[in-house]
Amino acid sequence: MSTRIKLRISQQPSRDDPLVVVTRLICRVTFCGERGELGPERYGILDTGAPVSLIPKRMWQGYPVLKLRDATVRGIIDRAECALEVIDGVIGATLTDGESTSEALTIRAHLAHTDDIPLLLGFSGLLDRADVHFSVERREAYLEV
Repeated sequence: MSTRIKLRISQQPSRDDPLVVVTRLICRVTFCGERGELGPERYGILDTGAPVSLIPKRMWQGYPVLKLRDATVRGIIDRAECALEVIDGVIGATLTDGESTSEALTIRAHLAHTDDIPLLLGFSGLLDRADVHFSVERREAYLEV
């Protein structure tokens, strides 16, 4: 049986062009400790273009993670100054909307060495296990995990 997790739709003017609206789907996520205890809720951006999640240091540090290897993340601009050094790893998480909570998920993530990045929720272990439904026009958005 699946669990429905409501998402928030965020719409803000672009920093570069106020005539462009940046629309994001926001999900509440909690990372899991060794004994299954949950940490504080965090807000992450669903990123359907991300193969794995990207987690700022303050959000993953102190939780059990399986560190697979050191890696470098490059984005749309493939220049050395735009590269981000990360740990490629695995971490436990749950999704919630305050009313419903998913089962514990094991997600693949790039664990950043900095806090100067947003929390991005990608496919591996998370979006590849969920059905994503949204209508910006109707202001409805949810995941079924």
